[in-house]
Amino acid sequence: SKMSFSVTSSVKAQSLLRRPTRQNCLVNCHAKNVKNAVCEIDRREALMGSVMAVTAPQLISGAPAWAQGELSIKNLSYLQKNDQKLQILKNAQEVLGNVLTGADASKCMLLLFNDAATFDIASKTGGVDGSIQFELDRPENATLKPLVEKLLKAKSDIDELNAQFQSGPISFADLICIAARFATKKSWFNIKLARAKNSTGGEIVA
Repeated sequence: SKMSFSVTSSVKAQSLLRRPTRQNCLVNCHAKNVKNAVCEIDRREALMGSVMAVTAPQLISGAPAWAQGELSIKNLSYLQKNDQKLQILKNAQEVLGNVLTGADASKCMLLLFNDAATFDIASKTGGVDGSIQFELDRPENATLKPLVEKLLKAKSDIDELNAQFQSGPISFADLICIAARFATKKSWFNIKLARAKNSTGGEIVA
């Protein structure tokens, strides 16, 4: 049966024109076979119930909102964009874990630095844009070719993972930054582990 609700306050009628207080409200429930059923409900609970009625359909979705269909980036909320970014980062780290070691840290940092060093202040061009993959003929980049080839292969695997989440490919510029951070963290972990008195203590410290 249909049910309608009317909310009245226990104070005088003119007070309803003023800002509501936290006092309890009386909710008169009128329904078929229910005569003047009156139940008391806290104002905060009433407000929270209204909010949940609006937001619940979005919160209970099993899959991330951005993965339920194609949406323009401008239409994504902050949480949806952050959700997508974290998933791409997770995919990248999963693949890089099988490709890079702590020994690659110095080369990864050199790759990132050399790509950034092309930035031109006057024209505001260059910088970390991934173009270093096409600049391996330069003397300063000659030793980076094996690493670039390794990362390009990793990029292909990451893009396949991203596609499963309806996300686009990762840029080589982003991959360079993630790889430098990932390899450096691995290297630092190994250093702290080696300096520890025993391996168990080292794992806790690292």
